[in-house]
Amino acid sequence: MKLFLFFLILSIVTHAIRTIYEILKTRNKIKLQNKIIFIIIATDMFVLWISWFYLCLTDPVKITLSPVFRHLGAGIFILGVILFIGSFAKIKKFGNSNEELITNGIYRFLRHPMYLSFVFWMVGSSLFNQSAVACLMTIIFTVNIFIWGKLEEIRLQKIFPGYKEYIRRTYF
Repeated sequence: MKLFLFFLILSIVTHAIRTIYEILKTRNKIKLQNKIIFIIIATDMFVLWISWFYLCLTDPVKITLSPVFRHLGAGIFILGVILFIGSFAKIKKFGNSNEELITNGIYRFLRHPMYLSFVFWMVGSSLFNQSAVACLMTIIFTVNIFIWGKLEEIRLQKIFPGYKEYIRRTYF
């Protein structure tokens, strides 16, 4: 139980740090090119996901799901991994620059495929592990991730004149 509470608190804190980062980015209070900030946020995200997976594994409140739902959870998780790898590869190939908006590949359909992949990871892993508290936290954290996307869109609309049109022709 203590280990579960540790991972639950760690998940909440890392989500809060990432939300603060998104708010500061939107308000132009931090420079995105700052390597120290990048290292802090990359570390935060790594700890966020490791803590999430351990939270699911150590959740003391289990729900009994049929094997179909457990397999569905595994499939959703794998879909999230594929989506993450595809979107990360596109950004990495592009150079992660703010000089041009990426609108091809998966970004032709989705503005925030990485955020969506995180939601898939949470849903899939909580279902697969039959974790009741994690299922509840998935709802809360999904709302938080959608907030990250909206904050990012505010910032991107200031940078890219065509971003509003991009919003109209794509999904989250």
